[in-house]
Amino acid sequence: MDQLLPTTRSQALQYTLNAQVQNWRKLVLSRLAARDVNGRLAELAWMSAITFTAYDSQMASAGRLLLHDMPIPQVLGALGARDVPSLLALWRPWAAHQSELFRLGRGVLSPQDADHVTALLTTNNIRPHSGEIA
Repeated sequence: MDQLLPTTRSQALQYTLNAQVQNWRKLVLSRLAARDVNGRLAELAWMSAITFTAYDSQMASAGRLLLHDMPIPQVLGALGARDVPSLLALWRPWAAHQSELFRLGRGVLSPQDADHVTALLTTNNIRPHSGEIA
């Protein structure tokens, strides 16, 4: 695969976030065949990988912070999440996938830690805009 022209997100995910961003930037700034369809496909693959990698990093950081007793409103603010249900909508699919990755030796949170964070968020549901515990 040409480094600038991945055709799938999976190919682009083989690179670090920094390399993903740099390769996307090089592609966008290049005149690569006047940005033909292959260049646009690669741009989409890079952006998809960047988004996925950022999401993965956000959830890992949020989980670690919550496990270290960071107040939920502060985590919500840092993520730009409106409320706990919004965070749970992001957290649950990530946490479910983490379990499988952890078993393969590539996860960042144990299934028990992920379950603990899910329980914490579920039992400390904050109402939107009020900042009060429900």
